[in-house]
Amino acid sequence: MFEKPLEKGKKEDLRVRRTYKLLLNALTSLLEEKSFEEINVTDICAKAMVHRTTFYKHFNDKYHLLEVGIATLIKNFDQASLMGGNFEYPKQYYMSVIKHALEYLAANKKRSLLVLVTGGSGSLMTTLHKLLAEEIKRKLEENEKKGVVYYVPIRIIAEFHAGALLSLAKWWLENKMSVPEEEMIKYVDLMINGNNYVFTPDSLKIPKT
Repeated sequence: MFEKPLEKGKKEDLRVRRTYKLLLNALTSLLEEKSFEEINVTDICAKAMVHRTTFYKHFNDKYHLLEVGIATLIKNFDQASLMGGNFEYPKQYYMSVIKHALEYLAANKKRSLLVLVTGGSGSLMTTLHKLLAEEIKRKLEENEKKGVVYYVPIRIIAEFHAGALLSLAKWWLENKMSVPEEEMIKYVDLMINGNNYVFTPDSLKIPKT
């Protein structure tokens, strides 16, 4: 799980919140210029105009700051997109989650860069995957109680879709969101429907003139 900030048993005051915001904004800005591996605490503090002693008062190192940043990203992601809504079919639920996720990433472009860094941190990516898979599983179980029959174990379905969504989101960010949101949603819709995105040999034949 993500580590929480080091203030134990204390409610964050405005000064602490401001410090966190400055440091996280500095990290995301630096990620637009160079890789996470090339960034050090001195760079972050200089960008944020925060003293190193202040940084180490709240965080162990840059990895700890990254973890808190990802945790904040997850917290701010509207949980209603995962847990809310009454959908008659599972597909409606998947499409709702995907649409909301892409919209959220697009609206938070700088902070979303943190997701790309998780590619090099198995524990962070695992936490993101687990969160999404658990929520999908919970929704599928609700549908099952309402009479929906699944011929594949729910856990497998949840893991499959969680992994697909995370991989797709990561690819989209890596490619600077070059494919418009609407098109991404349309393509996912086609793939969820089955093999509608696969051309058969017959469909590739050139009609005779």
